[in-house]
Amino acid sequence: MDIESDGDESKLDNCSKLDGKVTIGTKVKTISLPTSLTSITGDLVIDGASGLTSFEAPGLKTIGGSFTLKGLTVLSTLSCPELVSVGDISWTTLPALQQLSFTKQISKAKTVLVTDTLLSSLDGINLQTAVQFNINNNRYLKTVNVQLSSVSDLLIIEANGKGVNASFPDLTWANNITIRDAGDVFFPKLESVNSSAAFVNNTFQTVSFPELTSVGESFAFISCSRLTNITANSLKDVGGTFQLANNTKLAKVDGFSSLQKVGGAIDFSGVFTE
Repeated sequence: MDIESDGDESKLDNCSKLDGKVTIGTKVKTISLPTSLTSITGDLVIDGASGLTSFEAPGLKTIGGSFTLKGLTVLSTLSCPELVSVGDISWTTLPALQQLSFTKQISKAKTVLVTDTLLSSLDGINLQTAVQFNINNNRYLKTVNVQLSSVSDLLIIEANGKGVNASFPDLTWANNITIRDAGDVFFPKLESVNSSAAFVNNTFQTVSFPELTSVGESFAFISCSRLTNITANSLKDVGGTFQLANNTKLAKVDGFSSLQKVGGAIDFSGVFTE
């Protein structure tokens, strides 16, 4: 179904489930889907509606496909208080969006991409598992606190607000992790990284991985200018390269008491006293 102008959503009055894709046209300025609509089985796409200021879906609980918002330069209100499940989230270039009104929180989605917004937090997105979770270039984002337990492909946090707090209190397993430009990271339950974990250009002073036992490929800390201590005393195996480079305040490497095997190179550069 296509909604091409303000008021077209009235066609959905008394509709509880819409089978297929919903596309919001570029000329729409505001939209409020009827409260009766609780489910869209396909995608919900709003692409290039540069005059759209508000999107509300007060009764919507599930989106079976992708929830795509792109190039919505004046969108300031995004309200889906009942939404808990989507196929994928893809939100790009929403430079006026400062907060989400997702009261019940999205707890299910396969992939999440949020880039180029004014969001200060991701309150309203609280997944349990994901294939990809990519949060980048949100310059006012101060906290990322998500209850993910596993990420089967990519976990990326980079180029957000200076010193963003990246907290994953329930994450036990991930395939690839990349964290850049963070002021703090929190991985208290992380046990295994299947491929690589890279921490680049962060400003935290200390970092701890109390439960981490293995990294399948590379484990890297690069250009973390304030880093003085890394602790991963349960870590036994790094399958590829173990790299510490250009961490100018890191003088001691003594937090890896259980490390038995590094399958690739040990690449340490800096001035170390221990």
